[in-house]
Amino acid sequence: MDDTCVLCTRCFQATDHSGHDTSFSVNSGTGGCCDCGDPEAWKIPLRCRHHSNLDELEEAGLDPIISSAGAPFVSGYNNNECPSSVRRSIELTIAVVLEFILETFATSPVNLNPQFDENSIMEDARNASFAMGDDEPQTKFAVVLWNDEVHSFQDVIDQCIEALRCSMSEAKRIAETVDASGRDVLRVSTSIPELIDIATTMTNVSLSVSIRAA
Repeated sequence: MDDTCVLCTRCFQATDHSGHDTSFSVNSGTGGCCDCGDPEAWKIPLRCRHHSNLDELEEAGLDPIISSAGAPFVSGYNNNECPSSVRRSIELTIAVVLEFILETFATSPVNLNPQFDENSIMEDARNASFAMGDDEPQTKFAVVLWNDEVHSFQDVIDQCIEALRCSMSEAKRIAETVDASGRDVLRVSTSIPELIDIATTMTNVSLSVSIRAA
């Protein structure tokens, strides 16, 4: 056990700490997690009545809290059925995740480095808007640089300076962002020809770019 091992209030109250030296702290932020159930965190098993194996609790003569007394703060969690509040939370979480996945598929480029054509770009933007249920016409577009795991930092920096007429520091920032996040927006504009010129310059060294609705 070390100084970083902690228990949340719920698990602390569900374990026996007779004879233990304990201290309490209140954390208003995030970043920590309860070490209940981690065998490497404690010298002896804690036998938390919320999370321990039923056989272990029975051997120690302890009753699991969920099956005998219900879990605190979750109404209806005293039988084998999933509480409606928990089920609703799961449904909402799945809905948000699926929406994110569908949005990503709908707005991600099918092909990188196509033959850039203004009509094709407009058509792709309309298709993406239709998939998202958005009927508003697109007026702004963006050229996006993607990480292809092939080109070096210097390749990206040199080509950004040439295509964007930007400073060395800005080109380095773009290269670092692409490396860390997988992509970066090079420029947003209402002029598709302007973005095509930038994209064409980037593809002169086979960098992966796309033009999409902003």
